[in-house]
Order: sequence, then C-alpha cells, then structure tokens
Amino acid sequence: GPRGSTLFPATTRFRSMLVEQLESGPPYNRRVAATALGFTASEHALSPLLNALSDPDQDVVNNALVGLSVLADPTTPLQGILHQMRFGSSEKIRGNAAMALHICLQRGSPSTPEVVEAARSGLHDNAPYVRTKSALILAHERDVESIGDLALQLYDDDLDSAAMAASRAIAWLGDKEVHFKGQ
Repeated sequence: GPRGSTLFPATTRFRSMLVEQLESGPPYNRRVAATALGFTASEHALSPLLNALSDPDQDVVNNALVGLSVLADPTTPLQGILHQMRFGSSEKIRGNAAMALHICLQRGSPSTPEVVEAARSGLHDNAPYVRTKSALILAHERDVESIGDLALQLYDDDLDSAAMAASRAIAWLGDKEVHFKGQ
C-alpha cells in the first residue's frame, strides 16, 4: 500500500474481498474481516471499519475496534470510537474502543473536546481496562483538571492496572504541566 511495505501482503491482496465480506458477508465472515482489515495497512480499510462501528452484530463492532487499533491511521475520525467507548454494549467493546482511541491519538488523530469528556467518563467505567486507558488518554490530552479524579483511581478497589495508569498519568502531568506539580 501507499504506507510502505506491510507485514501481511496476502491480507493486502485480499483487501477488496475483506471489504466485501465486512459489508455483506455472513456474520462469521464479517467478524473476521473486521479484524483482518486492520492488518492491510491500507487507507482504503478506514472507511469500511468506521462504518462497521454501527453494525448490529456486536462482535463485528468489537472486531472493527480491534481493526482500527491495528490500522492506527492518524487520519481516523474519532466520533464512532468515542461513541462506543462511552455507550458500547459490553466491557469488551468499551475497552477496545478506549484502546483504539488511545492508539489513534498517539498516532496523531485530531483530538476534540469529546475525547476528554469520554476519558473522564471512562474513569468511572465498570471495566478496569477502560479506566486504565482513560487515565492514559487524559495524560496524553494534558487534562490537568482531571488530576483529582486520577488521584481517586490510586485507591481503585481492584488494585489493578487502573491505579498504575493513574499514577503514571499524574506523574506525567506533573512533569509536563510544571505549575501543577505540587498537586
């Protein structure tokens, strides 16, 4: 593809078949195609994956989020990912949306005010993985107003990676936003 060589040339060769299966294949094929399209490293995979975020099959939605994470396209519009992060039907979907959002932001996708809103909301999600990624997103966005909420994550009942991520986020914010270092 135009982004250089890919690790999976066979997948790239079959990109059009994958798009066709994602859009009109039987459920199993749609689920597989949603993930596989991410490995094509092709800008032609982005639009079909974004469209798949509104598929009625929740496994297709979940796998499309994984595909978007693997694709990691810096031009990815974030609205569909943000919607799934906040309102996804399962912890798995919300977690994969949070992962996709974090990766896309790191790769240079343009942020919006909704990113911080979704990450602040994600700090209170039932899923530890969503809380973890939300803390890292807030650090990436330099959201110093969330330091108090991040500090509460240090006492996360699950004593999981959410507390570790909150600790890293607070330290990173203190380092990057020097006037908030004391907090």
